[in-house]
Amino acid sequence: MQKGIFFFFILSTFLIFSCQERPKEVTNNQDIGGVNTLVVKEVITGASYTYVRGDFEGEESWFAMPINELTVGKTYFFDAAIVMRDFESKELSKTFEIIYFIDDIRDTPDPKENSDKNTELVNNQVAKDNTAKVEKIAGGMSIAELYEKASSVDAQTIEIKGKVVKVSNNIMETNWIHIQDGTEFNGNYDLTVTTLSDVTVGEIVKVKGQVAIDKDFGAGYFYKVIVLDAEVIGVSE
Repeated sequence: MQKGIFFFFILSTFLIFSCQERPKEVTNNQDIGGVNTLVVKEVITGASYTYVRGDFEGEESWFAMPINELTVGKTYFFDAAIVMRDFESKELSKTFEIIYFIDDIRDTPDPKENSDKNTELVNNQVAKDNTAKVEKIAGGMSIAELYEKASSVDAQTIEIKGKVVKVSNNIMETNWIHIQDGTEFNGNYDLTVTTLSDVTVGEIVKVKGQVAIDKDFGAGYFYKVIVLDAEVIGVSE
């Protein structure tokens, strides 16, 4: 979402405190580090994220993460979180006064004991869409070519085309989209793109943006390859 949007980040949509007074001031995009404990009280699975209400630092709080199966009453652990105020979740029709974005949740304090899961998160990909068969732009790159040649195009501006398979809007003041074109290199078939443009899942988009490799946004959001600040230069269905 992969130390990941997605996805989690993940790759979108998160925590509310139940009381009016809080022990510390929270600002947008604040990054909380260290090993943290969350006791789950409620789980809501949306289209793109799992939302969790639970006990954290003596407060009842809301969290969001990429789709995950969690058990009510169980204690989980995470290393970092990005905190945002007044975050609107359109899929829940709810605005969270404060919400925690996390992507590295596990059931043991030691991340090494969850090495298999953490390896999966580092890939930061959403499920493969087998219907995504998109011809690359003339003079551009396919997703497979981008992953194969990533080190040689780092920090360069490229054009690429793909099918939108996931959208997470208004996270860290930008929109995060995942595109696929049916090509694959060493298991990498999904590309995350950040943009201020609005797109819809299912659309075929042409984007132009800057490549970044080994990009770490904190809170477990790590991307081997990502296209940043992209402009959507074409849309079709």
